[in-house]
This record gives sequence, structure tokens and C-alpha cells, in this order.
Amino acid sequence: MILLDFLMPKLSGLEVLKQVRADPEVDHIMVLILSAAGRVEQYESLERAALGFMQKPVSSVDLVRTITSKSSIAKRIGIQ
Repeated sequence: MILLDFLMPKLSGLEVLKQVRADPEVDHIMVLILSAAGRVEQYESLERAALGFMQKPVSSVDLVRTITSKSSIAKRIGIQ
């Protein structure tokens, strides 16, 4: 799983996600977006390419719970 911050200084999370999805060696890896920005869900391409979103700050308990949940779902649909 890749934990990806949406707002980064050089490349946006959207650009990194596009690069991940364009690379056949890593395009199968789950991506969870973390963001301090408001509604990241408004970006349609992120909805198709990422497994989920979490608004920062994120507690470690919530992060582990979400990763566990998303991992379980992903395994059922054939995503690593």
C-alpha cells in the first residue's frame, strides 16, 4: 500500500498517482490518499485510481483501522 499525501511541494499527489497508475510494475498497488485539504473526493481521477481518502490529521488508530479495512476489501476484489 502507498500512503500518498495529496499536497506536496514538487509534485501533487494527483501527479504521483497518475505516474503510479501508468507504471505496470506498480500500478496494482493500493493507494490511500492523506490530505489536509478539504474535499479531495472532488477530483474524479482520484476516485478511480485511489482506494480511499483520509483527512489529516489522522490518528494512528484510525489509520490502522482504515488500512486494515481497505486491505480486506482490496483482497476480495483482487488488488494488492
